[in-house]
Amino acid sequence: LASTSARRAHKNHPMPANNCCELDLSILWWQKPCEYRVVGKFSDPNSDRENYILEPIHINIDAAQLEPLALDPDAYGRALTEMFFNQCEGAIREVYAKARAAAGARDGLRMRLSIEKNARELHAVRWETLRDPAQDIPLLTQSNVWFSRFVSGETFSTRTSSGSGKVGALVVIANPSDIHTKWGQAQLDSTAV
Repeated sequence: LASTSARRAHKNHPMPANNCCELDLSILWWQKPCEYRVVGKFSDPNSDRENYILEPIHINIDAAQLEPLALDPDAYGRALTEMFFNQCEGAIREVYAKARAAAGARDGLRMRLSIEKNARELHAVRWETLRDPAQDIPLLTQSNVWFSRFVSGETFSTRTSSGSGKVGALVVIANPSDIHTKWGQAQLDSTAV
């Protein structure tokens, strides 16, 4: 009976199709200030295999060096892109290029950045300014790249809901006046919101 109900529920409310490739990059503190270890894996929705395409490499991310550029997102992004993608003979850049190429036959690339709990200081870094290392354009404004940043949990414990049945969400949408001229994006219709 349970399996019949599950099949019926699945038929009436199917899960959305996932035809995106996934690139997961994890950053862990290694040693000394600013020195981290990065590992990565890639998965294709049409394969049951995960490829560990980035063996642990060491990179330096110096948040203090980025601070003076905080008011210039392009300069900040270029400096962060240099730190993140171009160390270790461009190992992360190469992995990203391979993932983008593989995702070209799919609906896009989900790029997940996991910052381990021993590298919390990296949450102050403005990862949203990262640029595509091949095209020098903002990485996160591309229509076929979905970027998300994850925080490692301390435990496996679950949290119970408040029982109110209501869920709240804060949604913020940026619509700067130069969104079309500077960023190449369509102007949003604020009256339609």
